[in-house]
Amino acid sequence: MRILPPVLKPLVGNSPAHRDEKTFLPLQAADLFAWQSRRFYYEKAAGKDYNDPTWQALSTLECAEDEWTEQRLKKIVDGVKASGLVFEYDMSSPKARKAYKKELRRRFPPTKK
Repeated sequence: MRILPPVLKPLVGNSPAHRDEKTFLPLQAADLFAWQSRRFYYEKAAGKDYNDPTWQALSTLECAEDEWTEQRLKKIVDGVKASGLVFEYDMSSPKARKAYKKELRRRFPPTKK
């Protein structure tokens, strides 16, 4: 959070809280859902059905779903490249980083509360 430009800080949540996956049930549930989702899309990409009973139960839950296809990712990368935005850690000099932060503030001025 300390290295983020102020304009981006409102878009980022809290720092991660580290918990024991064996005792923290929400973490177990998230892990199960993530694994089953990954497996579903892996099988889908291979042209196969995935009929695991656990996935069948989980897939009935209402949740946010968003599939990132290769075509969509390429479009995002092309858009970022066209915008001229770069990642701060790609810059080798402090002077370049300072100029980039100034440009970010110009393009994305802080919103007044």
